[in-house]
Amino acid sequence: EKRILARKSLISRIWLMTGKKVYRAVTRGLLNFTDREGGGPRLVNDAPTLTAVALNPTFTEAAGAGTQAPAVNVFSTANASTLEPGQSIIGLNFTVSGLLDGANERLVVDGTAIPLGAGSSGTTATNAMGYTVTLAGGTATVVLSRPGGVSVANLNALVNAITYQNT
Repeated sequence: EKRILARKSLISRIWLMTGKKVYRAVTRGLLNFTDREGGGPRLVNDAPTLTAVALNPTFTEAAGAGTQAPAVNVFSTANASTLEPGQSIIGLNFTVSGLLDGANERLVVDGTAIPLGAGSSGTTATNAMGYTVTLAGGTATVVLSRPGGVSVANLNALVNAITYQNT
């Protein structure tokens, strides 16, 4: 019984003698791809990463009617990575909580003032990223996307330049 179980089937023997060699020649030789068979590295599509320092600014409204306090920067030292060469970043989602003043609160993202009230949408000025804002219970979710993607350098600049203002 052990001898029968240890013997590979005819199809397995043919594959190991011919097909597997062709498979390896094409994938490893021509395509420069290795799989986990034998412990080699495997083709993986890792998600991009983003880190940034939160500045935790305090926005103070200007005194007097008709005056506007300057916007405050929100992040610095953004560091995005695609982890894999030749890729770009197609989207960025983030939330803004503690909103009290609806559409009067806004972020400037990628050169465009984005009101944080419900139903805001459009396209940013610098990288032409589409954006949508949804609002639930004092928290806005901002979704930025661009099918062709943006470079890591452009995303870093975008994040570092985000400002908040209450008009």
